Amino acid sequence: MNRHLLFFLVTVVVCFSAALAEETRTWTDSSGSFTIEASLVSFDGNTVKLKKEDGKILSLNIDKLSDVDQRYLTEGPSSENPFEAAERAEARAQGTPSPTSAAKTVNIKNAKEVGDYAETSWSCQPDPSPLENLPSKKFTFRAGNVPLHSHAKDSGFFFSRNGQKVLYVLQVPKPSIGGDEKETDSTRIFIGDVASGETTMSKNPLCLTPYGLSPDGSKAMFVQSPWEFGIHNGKEGKIHIAKCNSNNKLEPFMILNPIENQGRFRNQETADVETAAWVSNDQILVLYKAGADQLLVLVNINTGQALWRLKPDLGGSKNLTLSPGGKYLLVKAGRATLLIETASGKTIGTLEGASEFGIAKYSFSPDGRKIASSGDEMIRIWDATTGEPEEAFFIDGSSSFFTFDWVSNQHLLAGSKLIDTTLQAPIWEYLGFINNGYYFGGQFWYLAGHEAKTLVGVKIPQKKVLDQFSGNQSNSNLFAVQPGMMVALKMDTSITRDQNEIKRAMEEKLRANELILSNDAPVTFLLKVTQEGGKTVTYTTDRFPMMINRGGGTDVKYREDKYQLLVQQGSQTLWSRIYVTGPPDVSLDEIANTSLQAVVDRKIQERHYKDWFLNLKIPKKIPRTDKIGKSMLSELGLRDN
Repeated sequence: MNRHLLFFLVTVVVCFSAALAEETRTWTDSSGSFTIEASLVSFDGNTVKLKKEDGKILSLNIDKLSDVDQRYLTEGPSSENPFEAAERAEARAQGTPSPTSAAKTVNIKNAKEVGDYAETSWSCQPDPSPLENLPSKKFTFRAGNVPLHSHAKDSGFFFSRNGQKVLYVLQVPKPSIGGDEKETDSTRIFIGDVASGETTMSKNPLCLTPYGLSPDGSKAMFVQSPWEFGIHNGKEGKIHIAKCNSNNKLEPFMILNPIENQGRFRNQETADVETAAWVSNDQILVLYKAGADQLLVLVNINTGQALWRLKPDLGGSKNLTLSPGGKYLLVKAGRATLLIETASGKTIGTLEGASEFGIAKYSFSPDGRKIASSGDEMIRIWDATTGEPEEAFFIDGSSSFFTFDWVSNQHLLAGSKLIDTTLQAPIWEYLGFINNGYYFGGQFWYLAGHEAKTLVGVKIPQKKVLDQFSGNQSNSNLFAVQPGMMVALKMDTSITRDQNEIKRAMEEKLRANELILSNDAPVTFLLKVTQEGGKTVTYTTDRFPMMINRGGGTDVKYREDKYQLLVQQGSQTLWSRIYVTGPPDVSLDEIANTSLQAVVDRKIQERHYKDWFLNLKIPKKIPRTDKIGKSMLSELGLRDN
């Protein structure tokens, strides 16, 4: 070929390529109100640089451009490289978001401020569960070769509100030390089809925490966060929403970045997403922190627009409690607990008598007519349609219950205890996998197993429990202690200090529980303090309790004390509350002029056990232990003991 002709052809190709790079097109802003003629200079995934016809360079965030322009930047023009298009299609088939997908920032500027603390006229219609009788089933999730040393994290399971699909996620980061280097960080995402019981797994290189399926099961929501071990892939705090296709594979739909880039949070790259929940098929609730502010926003996932926002004060809790159909939301805002209509943000009313301080868990009954809370060791119940409270009652350990769910319109599952709200007492106990499950569609669902997880659904309470306690509300044989009974109060001689104050306080508690005090009563409340055996503890500066020894640890002997409240009938203990003391805390100042052992001995002698007795709560109704049945939850289902 003539070299002059070759030079000409190369020149034409180079000029043609340059012309493509300098191609001028019409760009439109996100509102659709403004346009500009400019050519693309560069795009780094967030910031785009455009060159106007007069040569001026403009830099702006991709969120400022229309959806069409954003797709042009992230996917290229319609005459895109077919190999790149095939690569993106394969990524979608594997459930991996396209690496060029840009995050849309949630726009909260025009969001309505909600959270009316003023007196309101409480009036709302019940919002029952849309699904009452989901059949008992089992789903098996096999994650493949997951090494035990990989710190795999079980991130829970979620049903779609229509009961057609279930989502389960397992995060498997690569070991930071040793292990199989071929094992890369990945999130195993399972979609189960409820009708067939079949599950489909896909892997994603990002660390994704699940926050449920849309009500119709067509989309799944995740929050991206850094790996605890291995790589840190991407930015923390983005919300990934994926479509579930007909084969239950995930396809990227949208990435939301829930922060306000403009304003005082401009320099903050990520938001701390605390929790999120689906409200409808195109709306989600997101609770996040941006700077010092905590915001709860209702977001349209198609536009990224926040419809309303609330500045709650959850008191350490990150739970959002939705009514069974998603129509209402319970949230703690300051000292008030608000019932809010989720679509509008309108406050229906405040729960009178709810715990003002501390963390409380809430639950709606399946028919949507009752609300229960567990906090400060009390169970409280309200009529959801009127806001009227019922009588609160004490259940031991209620402040620390991990599971708190209505399992019928009369029964609460609080921890492992089945509470009959009519009897105001526990009537059954479930053992096994109770703390990793929840109630849905007439069944209690829980995860069992180790290498392969099995999702099991069982009916709680079972017919045996209902038959045993039906019609027994007035049967005195159910309770060791209940209002109206005669009881005695005795103090052991081991209580040598503050006897009168402790006795008066305990008498007031028993009378408040409507018990009649009599020295000749068959049931006795006995208070006692016993000295247990000696123990040895090592005090150091870097362990609890804090201490001082610069050269390591110092072993010190101390005595344990046991405080007890025993409810007895003859020689049989019907109910008890016991607390065993530990080693006292010691500061550097306290041992400046004396030995560590002398300070510990002095603190033990000065212990004031009266505070434990004065703060002790006693239930009005104490069930007989022989009436509390037990059942075991396992991979095989529910088994009575």
